[in-house]
Amino acid sequence: MSKIIIPESCYPEVAVTVTRWVDTYFGPTLSYDDSLQASINQWGLPWFRAGAIVRNAEGKILMMHEGRVQIKKIKDEVLKNQLLSAGRKPSEWVDGDGGWNLPSGRLKPGESFEDGVQREIKEESGWDIAIKDCLHIRQSNKPSNMYILPVYLAEAIAGPERYKTAETSEIGWFLESEILGMCDKGLLRSPEFVTESINSYKGYLEAH
Repeated sequence: MSKIIIPESCYPEVAVTVTRWVDTYFGPTLSYDDSLQASINQWGLPWFRAGAIVRNAEGKILMMHEGRVQIKKIKDEVLKNQLLSAGRKPSEWVDGDGGWNLPSGRLKPGESFEDGVQREIKEESGWDIAIKDCLHIRQSNKPSNMYILPVYLAEAIAGPERYKTAETSEIGWFLESEILGMCDKGLLRSPEFVTESINSYKGYLEAH
């Protein structure tokens, strides 16, 4: 067993909420099975993630279209069933339509939440950002997928007009209404995460 090291944050509400969440779901031992280590080394910490609403000078929000997707999440049912019938595993990643999503991802061991979200956005979109505030803290308490994910508000500093990697097939800038319209059309990779974040952002704008 290895000890879980809670990532740091310069935002007190993040630090307090994350500590309480860990204490509640992991108890005083704060440990994990070493069988997870290979996955952690490759993908990062499964329990600690960070994301952001990144806006540009026009007030539009950065979205990335995911070029890699797990078979179980493929929207085309015919393609999904063909792959499963061929003996592919539901959790296996393939090239395909992963849908549009806000940038987010797992933290690496030793990263703070703020460092992690800046790295993820750079990797997924090519953009450098300046973090302005924490909008909300998303929690998933499903036994098979437990994580806590602060969502930050950030300003876009500099980056490419186009961007493509194995993970990202393209990037785009959209108004809040356009992003919510994507949800209605089934174009989002993680509709609950995206709509929750957009609504939190709208509330933040009203309050400020």
